[in-house]
Amino acid sequence: LLISVLATPAWIAFLLLAPLGVVAQGSTTITYGLVVDMVHPKRIARGYAIMYGSTGFAAAAGPWLFGMVGDWLGIRFSLLAIALVSLLAIPAMLLLRQVEPDLNP
Repeated sequence: LLISVLATPAWIAFLLLAPLGVVAQGSTTITYGLVVDMVHPKRIARGYAIMYGSTGFAAAAGPWLFGMVGDWLGIRFSLLAIALVSLLAIPAMLLLRQVEPDLNP
């Protein structure tokens, strides 16, 4: 939806903001639930550590970094960058889906 808001005329983008807000509001809860589904059971603690660590970093650095991107390249590029960076969580969780060898005898 975020990319759709960027790619449509202003009046359509305005109409898309309400559903985008609904989806964004529940995204944290959905993310917490997805860790269990996307990560191998032996790596759930690591999955939550990555999720909490990355969201903490993103909350601190994101506004500053994407604000600078918006100042340099414009708000449209900044929002597109936010959408693309958000997608990076998927490959990280898929990597944790693989089980590592059990080193305990």
